Amino acid sequence: MKPAIGLVEFNSIAQGILAGDAMVKRAEVDLLEARTICPGKYMVLIGGDTGPVGESMESGIEVGADTVVDQLFLPNVHISVFPAIAGAVETDEVEALGIIETISVASTIVAADAAAKTADVTLVELRLANAWEANPSCSSSATFRTWKLPSRPVSICSKMRVCSFAR
Repeated sequence: MKPAIGLVEFNSIAQGILAGDAMVKRAEVDLLEARTICPGKYMVLIGGDTGPVGESMESGIEVGADTVVDQLFLPNVHISVFPAIAGAVETDEVEALGIIETISVASTIVAADAAAKTADVTLVELRLANAWEANPSCSSSATFRTWKLPSRPVSICSKMRVCSFAR
C-alpha cells in the first residue's frame, strides 16, 4: 500500500489526548507526534498505510468531536516527508536553501509534500508548530535544499509563503 499521513488538531489538550489514544488503538499506525502546540491546543500526527491511517483519523475525529479545529488526511505522501518530520535528514553542501512558513501544521505538511513531488529538492526539516528564534509565534515551517535556485517562488497552497531563498 501507499504511505499516508494523518493529522488531527484539537483546541483541548485533554480531548486531544483521548482522541490520540483512540486513534492508535483503532488501527495499526505509527504515532509520529502527539503533543501540545500553542497555548491550549494539541495535535496528533500518525503515519502508515492509507487504509489504517484513514480508519484512525475517523476515530480521532469522532472522539475529538467539536474540539477538532483542523485535520489532514494525505494519502500517497512523498516518502521524504517522514524523515523531515523526524529531523533525521543529513545535509551536504548545497546551492540554495528555502524556507516555507505557514500558519498551520496541516498546510506545512501539504506544502512540503508538494515541493518534494514537483521540484528537485530535498526536504531537510519540518518544524510543526515549534517556536523558533526567528519566529517565536506558533507557525510551522518546512526547510528544503536544492541544487538549482528556482527562477521564482511558486505558490503551493494559499496558506503558505516562501520566506527566503539563500545561496
